[in-house]
Amino acid sequence: MKLRNSTMFQMTVLAYIKGYRVTEDGEVSSPSRPGNRKLQIHNGRKSFTVKAPGSASRYPIQVHQLAAIQYFGVDAVRAAPHIRHLNGDPGDNSPGNIALGTQSDNEMDRSPADRSAHAKLASEAIARTDWAALDTDRAAGMSYAELVEKYGVSKGTLSYRYSPDGKRRRLVNR
Repeated sequence: MKLRNSTMFQMTVLAYIKGYRVTEDGEVSSPSRPGNRKLQIHNGRKSFTVKAPGSASRYPIQVHQLAAIQYFGVDAVRAAPHIRHLNGDPGDNSPGNIALGTQSDNEMDRSPADRSAHAKLASEAIARTDWAALDTDRAAGMSYAELVEKYGVSKGTLSYRYSPDGKRRRLVNR
């Protein structure tokens, strides 16, 4: 997900400027404490928090973003669509496992078995969708964002179903 102008990305850059670094084994060293930082894991991704200057607020820093800034530089990461984990393990932030690339590159980093399992989950979610209720809500004026939240389908799926271009593609592919 490209969040390069977000507060989260800006705080990651600040963490790098403050001296936080990703070690060779993918852990995080702190400029003010000896040893590695304690990391939290959320959705398989490692993170830690830093305090914003002049504020009591703490912000989560995703280790793979800090690693990418460290290995490739702020400008390259800001311009990149995705930060990839080459072995498909989002918890492995070692230097040889982080790369910049596209969403397609990122998906292809998964093993064929993982890609198949992920596709099956997505297909099952679409099959479970109550399309009649979704169509009614869309006709009543619900936005894509509201439909995504309510039904758990992707914006791309909604676009394919409801946009004029999507309708043309469906008719041509029959």
